Amino acid sequence: NYNTFLQEDAYYNYAKLSYQLDLPFENSIQILTNYLETYRGHHNEEEIKLLLAQTLQATNQYQQAYTALIEIDLPNIEQQKLLQQLAFFLGVKHFNQGNFKEAILYFNNSSKYPLNDTYLYLSNFWIADCYFQLGFYEKAINVYNSLLFSSDKNISIYEDFKKYNLGYCYFQTAEYSSAVKWFRLYEKVASDSLKIIDNYLRIADSYFMLNEFSLAAKYYEKVAKFNFFDIDYALYQYSVSLGLIGKDAL
Repeated sequence: NYNTFLQEDAYYNYAKLSYQLDLPFENSIQILTNYLETYRGHHNEEEIKLLLAQTLQATNQYQQAYTALIEIDLPNIEQQKLLQQLAFFLGVKHFNQGNFKEAILYFNNSSKYPLNDTYLYLSNFWIADCYFQLGFYEKAINVYNSLLFSSDKNISIYEDFKKYNLGYCYFQTAEYSSAVKWFRLYEKVASDSLKIIDNYLRIADSYFMLNEFSLAAKYYEKVAKFNFFDIDYALYQYSVSLGLIGKDAL
């Protein structure tokens, strides 16, 4: 304790070495945490917080890592990159647990640091999906439509999901013409059998609500031919549609 400046500087370098030398994670976390508790407010605090957050992230302790960084008033670029990632991971965690309101908060926080285009796109995509799950279909539509198209292979699959999800949003808001538009776009790229059948059903239902009974019958028939699920409903609606245009079901 003779020279507190040297003492702090020694502990600062000790903490950095614990990170750089790949000591066992628990040791590094304890050393970095001890520094922050002992030398709160020192000019090296933010750097140590970043190292602690990176160490915690490596052990999947995302909440602790996020908490270590979020209190920084003016995070630097490296800290912003990590905050964007951590907030996204926490958003996904809450989404998977069905905590959609909490997920929106984390995805919004991730979007505050738009350094990585993939994380930015996916954060907004999942915000839209959260709104859909909560029944806020208009909000979901606005966010889905604000997503910029990307050819990034990590994102292109979500472009396909967006078509399907937008179709459902418009269907739920009784905007059946728009629903048909997006379901038909998804029809061109769909590969999953269950989603294809469901997509056909929603197209058929939309056409039915638009009084386009010939087109409705066409898509109900497609579902019936799959002979997989909802076949009774599809056959009934197929018969009703044909009846409304003066034809008999074969």
